[in-house]
Amino acid sequence: MKMKELHWKQIPTTCATLRGELSWKGHTAVYALIKCILNEGKPEYKNYLIVAADCFERVSCLVYRSGGRFKKPYAEKYKREVFDAWAETPEELRGRIEECGGDAALTHRCFKTIRRIADIVCPMMACMDEQGFVSEYAYAIDYVIKRGGDLPEPLVRGLFPTNYSDYDYTAGVAETIMKFTEL
Repeated sequence: MKMKELHWKQIPTTCATLRGELSWKGHTAVYALIKCILNEGKPEYKNYLIVAADCFERVSCLVYRSGGRFKKPYAEKYKREVFDAWAETPEELRGRIEECGGDAALTHRCFKTIRRIADIVCPMMACMDEQGFVSEYAYAIDYVIKRGGDLPEPLVRGLFPTNYSDYDYTAGVAETIMKFTEL
């Protein structure tokens, strides 16, 4: 195994293990996102935000070997395994919102917001050249939630969307999280 091929946070594993982790962390992340949306403006919001961001960062660190190289799933695979598996339709999401103690009337907003989060974080997770941090995932989630999901389709290059002029992955909640993670 050539470790020089890996980013310093990447963890070599098998494809089967990666799929299992995607399912488990995907479940946790979707519920945490729902709780974020339901608790926006409340103290619990940041806790759920960090849980979701940590799930995304965790699965993005996993790589598998194929054809003699380390790889990650494509963004579409992350979207299918994480978001489509747990929040594919508004009806499926409505049941999950009710399980979280939320009002079914929020279904449309939650669905739109979670799908836009997926459009940003899935390419981040799939990026093989760079590795996203919890603070960067948290910023992406917070950015979309604060805008109610009302954003154009993101054009993600590397880790971040390039078509959002006010997107600063080092500001806001990311800055707060980075203070706690500095050595």
